[in-house]
Amino acid sequence: MKGICIDPGNTTTLKINEEYYLFENGQDNFYVSRFDNPNAHFGSFQKKYFKVVNKENMSKKNMQLNVARVCKPHNGYRVGEKFIIGPSIHEPYFDVFLYDYPERGPIGSYINNFFEVLEPFKEPEEPKWENNQLVMVIDSVKVLNLPRSESMGSKPKKLTKYEQLEEKGQLSLFDL
Repeated sequence: MKGICIDPGNTTTLKINEEYYLFENGQDNFYVSRFDNPNAHFGSFQKKYFKVVNKENMSKKNMQLNVARVCKPHNGYRVGEKFIIGPSIHEPYFDVFLYDYPERGPIGSYINNFFEVLEPFKEPEEPKWENNQLVMVIDSVKVLNLPRSESMGSKPKKLTKYEQLEEKGQLSLFDL
């Protein structure tokens, strides 16, 4: 969140009417920083010295993510590749996520936009189990309907050396 210093108190680091990033530090204090990074604070100060201006904390949930395609060559990116892009908590940058694995987190943050936005990103639905059958829905069409086996999720039985050789049909006097 952001706040404006309304009273510097007896400190020399705070300046009146200057805007700072504020991070909670207990009940009565804020960590104060010039950057939107809680690890870059320059001290902990009482909450009474600040007027909170903006309580908005950006997270992946409230960001508008878009599917985009690389339209200009850039180091490490091929023209035509698809990625997911969205605003970063560090303005004016934007974050880039892998198209096939967005939950991994951002793979880069850039200030120059070398992408062409194709469409808004929609979270894929999780597979569901209905009546012991796996049902996956893609664009309101059932595409996969597999029976659930009783052994699913359990580890396969480890065979002994004798049982492995017996399965192959190869038994010899030297193997026993």
